[in-house]
Amino acid sequence: SVATQAGPSPAHVLTFTRHLLVLNSPPPPMPGLVRWMQAACAAASLLMEDEPQDVAWKALKPSLAPATVAGKPKVAFAFMLYDGIDHDSVWKKFFEKADPSEYTLAIHLKDVNSGMHRDAFWAKHIVQPGPTSWCHMDKTRLRMARDIYKDPQVTQLVWLSGDSIPVKPFNKVYAAYAHSQHSQFCVDEQRQRSEMWAVWNRRHGMLFSDHEPELRSLFRGAFVCEDEDLYLNGMVKMGLEEEMEKVCPMWTNWGPKKGFMFNQAGERLRGPGCGVKKNFNPLGGEPAHPNTFMSVCAKGIEELVQDDRAFFARKFDKAARVVETGENLGDYLKKLL
Repeated sequence: SVATQAGPSPAHVLTFTRHLLVLNSPPPPMPGLVRWMQAACAAASLLMEDEPQDVAWKALKPSLAPATVAGKPKVAFAFMLYDGIDHDSVWKKFFEKADPSEYTLAIHLKDVNSGMHRDAFWAKHIVQPGPTSWCHMDKTRLRMARDIYKDPQVTQLVWLSGDSIPVKPFNKVYAAYAHSQHSQFCVDEQRQRSEMWAVWNRRHGMLFSDHEPELRSLFRGAFVCEDEDLYLNGMVKMGLEEEMEKVCPMWTNWGPKKGFMFNQAGERLRGPGCGVKKNFNPLGGEPAHPNTFMSVCAKGIEELVQDDRAFFARKFDKAARVVETGENLGDYLKKLL
């Protein structure tokens, strides 16, 4: 009977499931037990029933774009930045060694006064700024995707952060992605979400960007972290699981309570003498952010470079150094790539 009462039942779906079922901690304050119970019912509804918006979303499947292109494919790289790329030198080497016909680049800067506007290497790739905030970069990302896919040769779109580093040279990244017909999502299996640092195949990226209203309707009235919730669930709702790989192209060192895959390799990076800033949640519970590396051990970086699962890694401080050599992390990486 509670479930049938009027109320914002979808709005607490993810809040309820994460806090109560996964974290084994009490849910945050809500206005009354009725709404709290509505969230439980809504969670079950999301998993078990097709709402009208789900039916409309699935109806788009026959019109999806092909996963491959005629001619030479390109890989697109999209940076979502605050004021710049922390490890600028290694990224410049990454792209300088690339064939310009094999990639395209788009850079979103929140800080309109960033020095990147005066750097000839990057400035020509900077796009019109749009609204961004933690968890809610989706509108700007989808607008960028629409523009990127205007290039008919783009097959894959890789999302990158400002504190990220490449741990493979361009030729290996291109070989892995250019002809792939799959998207890659770093999935939190416990909470049915994925990191925003994903790789979108053209077929799926155009689905998201060309049908933004329909995608959003899947979470109508709900407060969600769009960057983590929209895209994986959009794929699942349409029955496209076989067209995605549950792998993490961007290595990240999350805390133990986070369910994102492939986050265990951090021990070598922060061995004896290596420093890590643990990003604790001041409200308790799981950290809201992954660990940030203030310095790294050479063996850990070399292990990431050699690991076939990792193409990029993130949360490395701009001033991070390699303990054994004293070198800046970016300068050290340039020798490995």
